[in-house]
Amino acid sequence: MSIQQENWAATGKRESATVLELADRIVADIRRRGMNVGDRYLTRDEAQHAFGASTGVMNRALRWLATKRVLDRRQRSGTFIGPNAPVRSPARVRTIHFLLPADRRDVFGYPFDAVVRALCKEIPEASVQFSFVPDRNEVEYVKELITASEKAGQCFGVVSVSGSHALNTFLAETGVPAVAQSSYVLDEGALPAVDLDLREGGRLLAQYLVEQGHSRIALIHAAQPRQGDNEFFDGISEALTAAELPHNALIYRFVPPGIDSIAAETQRLLDSEDPPTAFIGRVGSIARVIAQTVSERNTRIPDDIEVVFIDHSTSEAVQSPYPHVCPEPTFEETIAIIAKMLGELSETEELANRRVLVPVRFHARKGLSNKTK
Repeated sequence: MSIQQENWAATGKRESATVLELADRIVADIRRRGMNVGDRYLTRDEAQHAFGASTGVMNRALRWLATKRVLDRRQRSGTFIGPNAPVRSPARVRTIHFLLPADRRDVFGYPFDAVVRALCKEIPEASVQFSFVPDRNEVEYVKELITASEKAGQCFGVVSVSGSHALNTFLAETGVPAVAQSSYVLDEGALPAVDLDLREGGRLLAQYLVEQGHSRIALIHAAQPRQGDNEFFDGISEALTAAELPHNALIYRFVPPGIDSIAAETQRLLDSEDPPTAFIGRVGSIARVIAQTVSERNTRIPDDIEVVFIDHSTSEAVQSPYPHVCPEPTFEETIAIIAKMLGELSETEELANRRVLVPVRFHARKGLSNKTK
């Protein structure tokens, strides 16, 4: 039974699962047709034929929808779309909840303006609300946002950036138009997603380092681990295996977020008996801390130590002096893909492609050729 059905069942006389399921199908049909309040809907006989239901079940489903004012049944006139039907009204403001992890609150360089421009270009009536989702009670936090929008009668959608499995599963179950960015949650029925091709990104970085003669490489990660990190690690492993390097060619270190912890781990690795000659930063901010730590030891980059990274932001990455992998499309182009998916979900609830992989490009040091997937 859907969330909507459960709500219906909790607010009045309980109906059978068969009747509620049929009522849900009728609601979906109204949405799919793009009908407006007051439009004439199918007669009972037409609906019975269209949905393949018995006369008794169809009558009960239509009567149930009429009690909820989704339908307006007028004697001798027919059945019409009621005021509570799921129709789009051009006059209503659409709110898009753009959810970011709480640990991004201090990232001043995040392109908020680019997000608004891209979303509003695809959905002109959009009002974008940024929210930093706390690490604890994240589902409850987002549930309150959704409830507030529903009470305000707003037509809304959700973009979940690097959302946890629990949060994205919750959003998928609500039926709210929602798209995940940077999810890599591959469960059946998971939230539609736009993901950076992290496997290819990891492979390109490792392949570059191998070609530069490195055989002892450190990977440092300093954030909540997600499924995409597994893909990134697999891509690195694939390139090292193809180069026939030993299993200990890669040193993986997961450290607490923060400059001090990243710098301290970099120092420990450089002081070890068999130190790495190259570092992979999981994101650009980590690479910058690694590079600063290396430079403070009067060690030359890249002559003595090579530093590379992968980043989700094209605009930030291309300004870096270090070799890196970043998205092939611009940040706004990626957000535009998400906006189009939101629009399709709000119109039809169906997507031709529920998961889009964003291609990546490798940017080498000046004087070396770039590689593109």
